[in-house]
Amino acid sequence: MTDPNESFEPREEHKEHHFSLSWLPNTVTLLNLFCGFLSLLMASQGHLTRAVWLILTALIWDSLDGNIARSLKNSTLFGRELDSLADVVSFVVAPAFLVLKSWDYRLDPWTLLAVFCFLGAGAYRLARFNVCPPVKSCFQGLPTPAAAATLSLTVLACTKNEWTDVTLFMFVLIFLMSLMSFLMVSRIAYPKLSVVQFSKWKAFFYVEFIALGGAAFLMNFETALALVFLMFVFLAPAFYFPIRLEEQADEELAAKSLK
Repeated sequence: MTDPNESFEPREEHKEHHFSLSWLPNTVTLLNLFCGFLSLLMASQGHLTRAVWLILTALIWDSLDGNIARSLKNSTLFGRELDSLADVVSFVVAPAFLVLKSWDYRLDPWTLLAVFCFLGAGAYRLARFNVCPPVKSCFQGLPTPAAAATLSLTVLACTKNEWTDVTLFMFVLIFLMSLMSFLMVSRIAYPKLSVVQFSKWKAFFYVEFIALGGAAFLMNFETALALVFLMFVFLAPAFYFPIRLEEQADEELAAKSLK
């Protein structure tokens, strides 16, 4: 006979033990933040090359945390907010400080205005990204990691090639910082690399590959990387425009078919 009290006693074999990795995405985000802090520290001590590579390392962590969260089905609003806070340090404050430390700067109005625009645009871009509904295939405006990498690699390329005449160097960096500020707050569409189809983008990738190889052969790897990011900033929207029109047409057709 079955004991009637048996059903009320928990059995050891029915207990489920789950090993949770929910902490992992946020830990990766914090590594991004720490790299941004270390970049600020290195730049403050004059180690500009290390500061640039730390920003690029932060970019790698930033690209991983979202993918890890999605693979673990652990995407949360908290994680999204934490990611934006880390990005402000690594991709807004750190590159702006790096630019200031890369030349014998004076706190004149033009310098402060360019820095203020970059800081404000980066923070605005991240806040808008958090509150606006995301577009599946593209970013609205230049992402802050791309802006930070472009700016910091340009500093690295100029110092590597000793293109550091103060007046010209300062003009180039202030102009580039101002341009990045505009692109971050704009609605210009930039593709999400995670959903890019090679068949539609192969011409762009071939151009980037040729530029990377040519610049690395003729000059150095740092200049080649800077050129690749600059080409992405300036050419990607032009390449993406007809593709985006095609995607919007397909989306409208799919919406009509559901009605």
